[in-house]
Amino acid sequence: MIKKKLIFDIAIFAFSADLSGVPRFTLEVLKHLMNKNNIEIVLICSIKNEANAFFNLKQNINFNLPFQSKEKKELIFSELDEFFKQKIKDENKPLSLLGQIEYFILTCFPKSKLLRNLINFAKKIKNGTNKEKWQTLPQSPYFEELVINSDAYFSPFHPLIPELSIKPSIRRAIVVHDLIPFVHPELLLNNDLYFMLQEIFGHITPELFIFTVSENSKQDIKRFYPSIAEDKLFVIPEGASPHFNFCADKTKIHDILTKYNIPTDCPYIISIAAHDDRKNFATVIYAFEKLCQKYPDQFADLRLVLTGPKTFNKTVNIQKAINSLNNDCKKRFIYIGYVNETDLPFIYNGASCFCFMSLYEGFGLPVLEAMQCGVPVITSNTSSLPEVVGNAGIMLDPHDVEGLADAFMRVISNENLRNEMIAKGLEQAKKFSWDRCADLIVEKIIN
Repeated sequence: MIKKKLIFDIAIFAFSADLSGVPRFTLEVLKHLMNKNNIEIVLICSIKNEANAFFNLKQNINFNLPFQSKEKKELIFSELDEFFKQKIKDENKPLSLLGQIEYFILTCFPKSKLLRNLINFAKKIKNGTNKEKWQTLPQSPYFEELVINSDAYFSPFHPLIPELSIKPSIRRAIVVHDLIPFVHPELLLNNDLYFMLQEIFGHITPELFIFTVSENSKQDIKRFYPSIAEDKLFVIPEGASPHFNFCADKTKIHDILTKYNIPTDCPYIISIAAHDDRKNFATVIYAFEKLCQKYPDQFADLRLVLTGPKTFNKTVNIQKAINSLNNDCKKRFIYIGYVNETDLPFIYNGASCFCFMSLYEGFGLPVLEAMQCGVPVITSNTSSLPEVVGNAGIMLDPHDVEGLADAFMRVISNENLRNEMIAKGLEQAKKFSWDRCADLIVEKIIN
């Protein structure tokens, strides 16, 4: 069998090893493509922080794939550690003063178009360009040689490398997960993603395949970029990893809950946090407080557990919601930080229900993971989330605090409803898989 050589960009790992959103997508697609017998994969990092990308990926997967650096012609896998260790200190520079000012302003005033325009103007004066940390470097002769000897190129997130122009016949694909910067620009803490998408859509060619992860995102892309040909735009739904599954081992669940200081003798609602207001955790907090106030005796031992990055409570809306809680609710609000990937399924399994009231999602993977673990799901009726949850969960307007509090009450107190939602969720989750996602990619750019 003659193998096709695929260039795979891991630039998304250049700044973090955390597995959420696009990094999770990238890792799972890579893992499943590695299992294809007809593909030979070569890794690259299309942006400057290639040492960080290499080491962050290594934290999440054991791989022995060739990695082509922009700066060195030939590297065997055993040489990469030493080569990148010499570079990694240069890559870990602190955020610039302008970057710190931008983060502060857009955190405090996310809907101010005037402030966004002022920030953009300051960037143009400082950099002469709108491109930020995702910007590709000048063309590399080593990348050019790799392109010449390859059959396909796949980018899970970042713009295509300029070296592709040296071989027009190479099949190329990029994933556009969502159009949040265009649909809801007020929900972003900076404009990097907006400029990156402009770069991507500014270099559309007839040869380029564009993948996206939901029908909702596909329709958004068609609405903002109607010139993209229908036969070049495809939906590749995400999947939940196999270790997200129903667990009957109560001892294992008990041990993991104890590890994260979650009371093992109390029911709890689980939700996934983030460092911006798009995930809408203020509504979840307000609804939890309203539930406790309306039913002080029935839910006296109920807890609200949030997991996510350490910076999740830095936004004004989330901090305001936390500060508004009375003393009793504050005691029952548990933030456990970032959870190890292998532990998260057990925390899902121990929960009475999973809540995900995001304002906009490209896909909404946590909803699928929760359903696959056999947990009742309450989520938003916006963007892609109805596609993922189907008829298996309760869907609400993401701003409906009263409705969410009522949904909590019904799910937690009604065992028949819980069992029905669990059964439907397990069936709905079977419609999605990373194998199918990878097969659709291979079908378009490899076969």
